[in-house]
Amino acid sequence: MIVICPDCNSKAKLRDDLAGKTVRCPQCNSAFMAEATAKTQKWYYAAGTEKVGPLSQGQFDELVNNGTVSLETLVWHKGMSEWQSLDQVGPVVEAKNKWYYAAGNEKIGPLAQQQFDKAVADGVISGETLVWRKGLADWQSLSEVQAGKVVTGAGPHLKYAGWGGRGVAKVIDMVFMLALAGMVEGLSRKLFPAAYATPDSLNPVFVATMTLNMLLGIFYITWFVGKFGATPGKMAFKLKIVKPSGAKLGYGQAFGRYCGEFIVVFLTLMIGYLFGLFDSQKRTLHDRLCNTRVIAI
Repeated sequence: MIVICPDCNSKAKLRDDLAGKTVRCPQCNSAFMAEATAKTQKWYYAAGTEKVGPLSQGQFDELVNNGTVSLETLVWHKGMSEWQSLDQVGPVVEAKNKWYYAAGNEKIGPLAQQQFDKAVADGVISGETLVWRKGLADWQSLSEVQAGKVVTGAGPHLKYAGWGGRGVAKVIDMVFMLALAGMVEGLSRKLFPAAYATPDSLNPVFVATMTLNMLLGIFYITWFVGKFGATPGKMAFKLKIVKPSGAKLGYGQAFGRYCGEFIVVFLTLMIGYLFGLFDSQKRTLHDRLCNTRVIAI
């Protein structure tokens, strides 16, 4: 396996079993992750019970970048003793965006974008960690990169939303949901007037109406966030809910975030919202629970 030092660009020949491991350059002594430079590497990956391949390095990189091959996908190439998940293989993939980060006096990398995002999500890389990739003039803290203080080709460079816009957006959404709930209750009263003649919280019509309103509230949040990345209130202020990498949430994560916010409102008496006042990325408790961010677009 031929590798190139990212600091001095000198080439070195290493054993294939060192791929994905930290090595030191024999010329400048810099530490970096070993990755093969050859484009002839043939990859295979598991899609259910099917083994897909062989794939050239370029084809495999493209699948990693578009998410077809995730960090949990089992992969294999010649030189590996057995199939392993991509995150176990290490950063041997020559992805389009290669990241490096500083751990003490060591420079760790290169990392593919998915591996970098996972390190951020897991807390290995914090907002104060110095990071670098091609396109950045110098090493900078992750929080500076995410705040958009540098112009980069891709990757996490997010501008986090302020509290004013988020607060008013929340009020707008509450008004919409209350109006919808009012229409449902009005229709229920019109169709079943006898059920509302005497107040009874266990009345089947009352219970069914409350349940329907609750489900509509869940649908309102989950569908808008899963479909557009934002509720109507957030759209009005050009805000969006995203993953740490800036990617859009799926419907499952949108529902999970709704559940997380339910916990914040009812179990912490909204104290969980205050977490964002002391967080560099303005994450509330439910943002932390669901690993999401609210950004300005």
